[in-house]
Amino acid sequence: MRFGIFILTFLIVHCGAEESWNLTPDQAKAFRLRYGTAAGSINEHLLPPPVQSDTVESARLTSTEENDFYLRYVLPTASKFARLPQLGLTNRLDENTAVRREFDYIWNTNVIVLARLYLTNRTTFSIDIESTNCVVSYFNNAKINPRSIAGRESPEKAKFFSTMTNRFDDRSALEFAAAFFKAIGHHAENFHPPKVWHMGWGDPADKATYVALPFYEFQWLRKDVRVVQPGEVHHPRVIVVASGISGQVLSYQRLFLPIRGDFEPALPSGQPPLIPVIGEFEHASPGDTPAKNEKR
Repeated sequence: MRFGIFILTFLIVHCGAEESWNLTPDQAKAFRLRYGTAAGSINEHLLPPPVQSDTVESARLTSTEENDFYLRYVLPTASKFARLPQLGLTNRLDENTAVRREFDYIWNTNVIVLARLYLTNRTTFSIDIESTNCVVSYFNNAKINPRSIAGRESPEKAKFFSTMTNRFDDRSALEFAAAFFKAIGHHAENFHPPKVWHMGWGDPADKATYVALPFYEFQWLRKDVRVVQPGEVHHPRVIVVASGISGQVLSYQRLFLPIRGDFEPALPSGQPPLIPVIGEFEHASPGDTPAKNEKR
């Protein structure tokens, strides 16, 4: 009896609260900045008018509209990102490259806020979307998971990778990552010097058992982040993982950053937001590195 009352109460509360998921553009923007997933809409006049509906199926874009949005905005963003030399991707992205693509919408609207692309070579992209503004927020080359290797209880796999030639030392790895960081469009002056982790298995203080790995993780915290409390994850940052075996970036994440830059662009009062050229990145050469190499 009590279980039945619990289920009935659950259905009443949650079904009655369903309308709260129909976010306004301002609510959606706040949601994206807090939870690290794109939500929000600006410059809606460039897209089909936002609509709300009682059913998800009637609110979403049609398959033709969705495909047109993908070809005009999402694919060019992913393609320009994929051409960055630090990724080492040889296949050209085109409309037939993705094995699967998925879109997330603001609940019960036709406003797309996130796209995910799964490629034939097991590479994954996530693209945050705000109206027609797009940015790659996640990239992963899934062939190797260095964090898993460094975190295994058994050292056998770590020992296997430790025997492979590492073309990086700590300095050249940082130069490589900093060049990629700049090429994407981030600005070093907007962040603290990066934290650098030369990955390894075991306790670095135990020289007899520690196994150094040819992988590196770099984390840039935005300069307005002061103190990160234990367990706190909602702070703006960029994470890059690189391989000294291939000399390539294995993964990239931009977390809790606005779509149009490291910070929201400052606009004069009353001026509408501008639409930047989607996916334009400044290519940089290795050598433009932050001054501090901090290990953790």
